[in-house]
Order: sequence, then structure tokens, then C-alpha cells
Amino acid sequence: MVITVRGREPDSSEWGGRVSARDQAQRGGPPASCPSFSFSVKPLKNGPLLLHPTLSPQLEVRQVQADVENQMLLISSDSQKHRGQVAFLSKLIQATRNEVNSCFSEIMQEVKHLQMKVLDFVDKEEAAALGKLGSSIQQSHNRLLKLEGDSIWLRTLLANRSDQQFLQEFPRLKHFSDSMEPLMGTNCEEEQSFLQLPETLEELRSRLADMGLSFINQLLLKGIKMKSYEVLPPAVDRKTLLKCYCNLNFDPTTASEELFLFKETHSVLNLGILLEPFTAGGPFPGFKQWPQVLCSRGLSEGRHYWEAEVSNSWVCLGVTYRRSPPLSGRPRRNIVYLLGRNPYSWCLEWDSLKFSVWHDNTQTVLHGGYHRTLGVALDCAAGCLSFYGVAGGVSLLYRFLASFLEPLYPAVMVSSGALVTLKQV
Repeated sequence: MVITVRGREPDSSEWGGRVSARDQAQRGGPPASCPSFSFSVKPLKNGPLLLHPTLSPQLEVRQVQADVENQMLLISSDSQKHRGQVAFLSKLIQATRNEVNSCFSEIMQEVKHLQMKVLDFVDKEEAAALGKLGSSIQQSHNRLLKLEGDSIWLRTLLANRSDQQFLQEFPRLKHFSDSMEPLMGTNCEEEQSFLQLPETLEELRSRLADMGLSFINQLLLKGIKMKSYEVLPPAVDRKTLLKCYCNLNFDPTTASEELFLFKETHSVLNLGILLEPFTAGGPFPGFKQWPQVLCSRGLSEGRHYWEAEVSNSWVCLGVTYRRSPPLSGRPRRNIVYLLGRNPYSWCLEWDSLKFSVWHDNTQTVLHGGYHRTLGVALDCAAGCLSFYGVAGGVSLLYRFLASFLEPLYPAVMVSSGALVTLKQV
């Protein structure tokens, strides 16, 4: 049995003229109404009747168009990252060139220093050798002068015709043999000079070349590391995602005072009534400035998937580190404490008109209409956070790629009059 309840499909003027639930909440008015859809009631075996959307051809085309445009957003966002990577790569290459030039300049300075030490040794050896040669030459010259004087005296003695004078001078001859001192000369032995210096220098050159080649070969193995990642992931069905489903529960200690938690249905409701005065204390100050609540389980390893049913009001569904920017003493509800408006959280937002994703207070507006059921997939190792619209199957709305440094806690923001229910499987 199929019972079809048909409603009116909204036209483009109605979409353009509506006011978002977030704006309505800020103005104090009620959230905008949701568009009409067609539904089929199908009986399940041994179970109750469930309501499934039956899309008209026009709505089906719009859904496909929204999926295509969201894929275009992902590619455009990735292209911006690529441009940033090009600039980063240019800086990296220039820094590496500077490091190489600086390192080899220092190496050449060290080699130059070694060269100067060797040349200084050569200069000192030269000075010492020349000093020894000069001393030897001076000794030979002095001995030569003495011998020349002795030779002149002997010739004079022989030429003297006076026997008396000859006999007087003759006794000096016996001192010639006694005073004949040895004279040592100095010679440079070429074969023994700078012994092994050429071999040592050649060994030094060879070792430097081999060591340098060894280091260079190691460097050539460790260049720029490029990592591939999925810009557009392959299509995935809901059955695959459900294999890593995790049942979540809200943590009451992190809930804002205006939220009502229903443990039995795993729901959170905001009636717009503040039962207690606002307090900034508790385990998560700042976070409670907005009607938000964390789940009790932190996710840091593996793959996880969960789903939530959200009302057609201003809601945010995402993940956050279990910390927030420090309290600044500013008025209540500083935007920095809202999901996605700081570096510590990522979220999907529905404002009753459109979907957006937020991170670090940067908004990306998505295409497509309201989904009552939203899915969130987290791959901690890959640094991938994906949001899906769930209607029988799943359609990818957006995915974040990031390096998650701390455990991530699923979280929701529930505006006045809104309801969010964590589905259990």
C-alpha cells in the first residue's frame, strides 16, 4: 500500500523572499516555515509505517544540480589551496637554495681555512730551510775569508828574505792544523722534502669527494614530498558509512542553561527559556555562551559516522576540540565561541534558507535545500570531515581536509524553538 500526500512545491520567489531562522532568532520572531514536499507512506514488514520523500522531476533535477554545484565548491576551494601551495613551494625552494648556498659557503670557508693552514706550514718550512741555507752560506763565506787571509800570510812568509823574520813567524804553522775546524754544509734533499704531502693531500681530496658524494646521495633521496589526497571522494552509499556508525550521547555538563536534554530520545530542545542566570563557569566556559552542547565521547582514532535529525530552524552540527578561545570579558554571546567561528571547530549550519559550512569564522555557502537527516563522517587519520544529506541514500554536501591535533567532540548548536536528535542504530 502506498499513500501519497502531496504538497505545493515552492517557487523561486518564495525562496528569495524568506527570512532565515538565524535572522528570525536575532529579531525575536518565529523561524520560517519549511517548503512543501510530496511523501509516500510505505508499510514495512513487521514494522510501523515510515514516511519517505518522493521527489518530483523538478526537485530531483534541483537536487542533482545542488550536488554538482557543491562539488564545484570543493574543487574551487581546493584550487585556492593549490595557489597557496604554489606560493608556499616558492618560499620553500628559495629557503632551500639559501640554505644550500650558506652551507656550501661555510664548507668552502672551512676548506679555505685548511688550505691556509697547509700553506702556512709550507711558508714556515720555507723560512726554516732558507734560514739554514743562509747560515750555511755565511759559515762557508766566513771560513773562506779566513782561509784567504791565511793564504796571503803564507805567501808573504815564503816571500820574506829575512831568515830572522821567517823564524819568528814559523811557529804559527803548528796552530793551523789545530785550528782546522770541520765545516758543515746544508743541502735540500728533494726526494725527502714534504714527504707524503702530495699523497696526504690527494687522500684528503678523495675523502672529501667521497664524503660529499655520500651526503649528496642521501640528500637526493629526500627531496620534496608530495602527498595525494581526494578532492572529490568516490561515491559512497549509506550502508558503507553505517559500518563505522557510533552511537553518541550528549554531555549535560557542557549544555547551555536554555537547552533541554532528553536522555531517552537522545534529543536536545531549545524552548527559548533561560531557567537559570547565565554563568560563564563550568568545564567549558565560553562554549556555553551559545545554546550549544557537546557529546560525551571524544574521537581521535579511526573512522566514525553518525546521523542527526534536525528541525527546519537555525542549527549547527559539527565537531570541536574540547576547548575554546579564552574568555575576554566581552558581552555575552561573543561570536568567537560559536561553532565554526574559531580555529578549534568545524560545522555545517542550516539557517532555514541555506546550508553553509564554517571554520575559523570563514563561511562557505552551499547549494541545495533542507535535509531533515544529516550525516557526519570523520576519518581521523586522513584528516577528513564530511557532511552528508540523508534521504534514503546519502549526498555529499561538503568535506573539510585538516590536520586534527586533538580529540574531536561532536557538538550541536540549537537555536530557539529548534530540536536536534542523535540517531541510534
